[in-house]
Amino acid sequence: MKNKFGMDVIKSPLLIRYMSDQTGLEKCRKFGREIAERLIPKV
Repeated sequence: MKNKFGMDVIKSPLLIRYMSDQTGLEKCRKFGREIAERLIPKV
């Protein structure tokens, strides 16, 4: 997927504002894990 600037976007952004609750933190962790798995090849 490409954004309006023509850059490749791995995943659409996660929208959590201010202080998150436990569910928001889990979403952040999952989001970070998915991005890392795509950026860093498995050995």
